[in-house]
Amino acid sequence: CLNAVKAAQSISNGIHNLNKDIKLDFSEELRFGMGIHVGNTIVGMMGYGKTVTETVVGDNVNIASRLEELNKKYGSELVVSKDVLDAAKINTKQFSNEKIKIRGRKEELEIFSLDYAYNLKI
Repeated sequence: CLNAVKAAQSISNGIHNLNKDIKLDFSEELRFGMGIHVGNTIVGMMGYGKTVTETVVGDNVNIASRLEELNKKYGSELVVSKDVLDAAKINTKQFSNEKIKIRGRKEELEIFSLDYAYNLKI
């Protein structure tokens, strides 16, 4: 979990630097969003013939995807579940948080969002 959050921070820093470099060439900054969740998944080669690719499937992949979609709602770069921050032992006070209902799940999930992941204190 810690490596996943560090990777998100590194991606954010790279995009932030790229935006500085291209500021004169483009009127808008590049924006993106990442969602991170943790749990069991299935990893393997899927497809048929020449269209076989390595992929990951499972409920936790779907949850991470739902978290990624929330960045549009929050105007953030990073949305992670409490489970990720707990496992990574990252202080949650630097994040905005709430409990949300995830489509397809009965229980609510506590999530944390951060406007700019490069600002993350690890």
